[in-house]
Amino acid sequence: MAFDSGNPSFRVFWYKEPMTEAVIGRFADAIAPDIKTLSTSPIEGWMSWRHLLDREITPENCFFIPWLLLNHLHAERKVPKPLFRAYCKLEEAAEMRARGLESLPRKLKAEIKERVMEALQPEMPPTLTGIATVVNFSSHFVYADAMKQTAAEAFMKCFKETTDHGLALMTPHNVALLRKQVNDNDLEPAVFTADETVPPPERCNLGQEFLTWLWFRWETRSGDFDSRIGERCQYMLEGPVTFFNEGKGAHNVVLRNGLPLQSREAGAALLCGKKVSKIAFTLADTEKVWTASVDAEFAIRSLKLPKDKEAGPPTFQERMELTDKFVDAFFFLFETFLVDRADGKVWKRTEKEMKEWVNRRATLADGDATEH
Repeated sequence: MAFDSGNPSFRVFWYKEPMTEAVIGRFADAIAPDIKTLSTSPIEGWMSWRHLLDREITPENCFFIPWLLLNHLHAERKVPKPLFRAYCKLEEAAEMRARGLESLPRKLKAEIKERVMEALQPEMPPTLTGIATVVNFSSHFVYADAMKQTAAEAFMKCFKETTDHGLALMTPHNVALLRKQVNDNDLEPAVFTADETVPPPERCNLGQEFLTWLWFRWETRSGDFDSRIGERCQYMLEGPVTFFNEGKGAHNVVLRNGLPLQSREAGAALLCGKKVSKIAFTLADTEKVWTASVDAEFAIRSLKLPKDKEAGPPTFQERMELTDKFVDAFFFLFETFLVDRADGKVWKRTEKEMKEWVNRRATLADGDATEH
């Protein structure tokens, strides 16, 4: 999903050393080959943000101070699996008739597959996939819709090869290290259930702990907080919500429809030792409202930006300012959580309060779970 329209889904990356407008030339040098040159081997490289065949990467075209907007293209000719299997069966049947055999040896089947692939692949239309990318020269953030881990790793590799700037994927582990010098490997795993029959987690999962803490804070205190710049904001949580816990029984529990956060099933999931791994998150200030789905690895999905009906659709720069504000507020809440999490005495008290909250929720009737 592009960043200039719609509701983007993306991961957040960070680079350390400053970049200048001169780096645009390096992206232009690493531009993807013309699609007409595509044969049987994939091609990849950078493209303009406008579409996946636009090879014009210039400051005038792609730089909206302080944001650089691009696409990373991967193109290949793919043979659909059903088509490939069908042609292989045809070739195998013809080969058995010609040889008078009822079955073919494995080596010959492999040769047929290779021959079919060589014949079909050049005739296939190009399959284009792109990673929409925004580089913020001011905050050093990079937003990219590389949602899967393998895609994120490949994206970081390409970015490094192009710019000589390494990227850190802003997972809870990395945000904790970079922003608060907290190493989750040094923390004992949090336990939010008083049920002693539930085995404790083997390792700390800061993302799940944080999302569960957000829910606890919102229900027992409020969703109000002062942002990094002192602006009064609020957050709220909604379903669908996903719970996760390694161990016996169902690892993932997804609750949707109705009011899942107020359901007995939500309390039961917490009591069984599960923590929130994905939830709908709404942010609001005095005038604007953002909504998105966030998960325990800090992937942001379907970010719906505030709209001013009188002013019309926001410009790209306005959209990115709003995106930056959402990301900064979310990370600020995480940093607030980390202050308590890294303080042994404070966290011990918080953990005790959360166990009491879980016990109360597990016994509440549907619709009676909200305490604020």
